[in-house]
Amino acid sequence: MGEIDGRRTSSPEQLMDQIFMRSYKGDPRHEQILSQLMLYGLFSEPFLGKNIRKTRMWRESRREIIIREDLRDISRIPELSRIELMVALLPERVGSLFSMNALREDIVLPL
Repeated sequence: MGEIDGRRTSSPEQLMDQIFMRSYKGDPRHEQILSQLMLYGLFSEPFLGKNIRKTRMWRESRREIIIREDLRDISRIPELSRIELMVALLPERVGSLFSMNALREDIVLPL
């Protein structure tokens, strides 16, 4: 957040002191920066653009690139559509008990 705020970054020793000594006094601007980071993400293009519609499009494009190109290049998964389905299902299951069997049943298409 210091980089976004334009301040010089702390040395590792200063950062550790701030974390463990709790001597750092928060700046109200940092709360605003943190909420923007949570809304627009950590990547510079959507964060600096500050447009939620473009942020959603960027995230979807990034997800597609990871699944369609990166995953395809490193593995031989024949049905990438099932991976896409799994990626779409996982966010709604955050915070609940995870069952591989239930996820498998949701992903496997009926014959």
